[in-house]
Amino acid sequence: MTFKYIIVEDDLGSLRNLQASLRQHPEIEEKGIAHTLSKGIALALEVRPHIIFLDVRLGDEKGFDLIPEVYTAGSELPFIIMTTDYEQYAKKAVNSGVFYFLDKPIDPDELALALAKCRQRYSEIRGHVTLKNADGHFFM
Repeated sequence: MTFKYIIVEDDLGSLRNLQASLRQHPEIEEKGIAHTLSKGIALALEVRPHIIFLDVRLGDEKGFDLIPEVYTAGSELPFIIMTTDYEQYAKKAVNSGVFYFLDKPIDPDELALALAKCRQRYSEIRGHVTLKNADGHFFM
């Protein structure tokens, strides 16, 4: 299976580093890039990617603000892979439903591990039905 992904990143150097690392993984396909939070939300809602690579800080905005927008809009939840230079956001990432936390610059081996975990988790939930209500998403 080919996984679709988008990148929400405002730093050109970090974006290029991530894209170069992702080229080593032909099983995933880039579907778009956003440089701001609002464009990232719009892109995520339009594309409905399997994976979102999300920077913690987008100028004066926080990438965390994208997560509830995407999670409340659809029944199929994307894997959020947070990218950052700031380790102090790790706890908030875990508590916000982020699937994986990557430090910048992106280590290709760490990225490979994150993608392997996405594939594994996807195959585990593939046969399940997702129910969504006011309390969140539930896998049956």
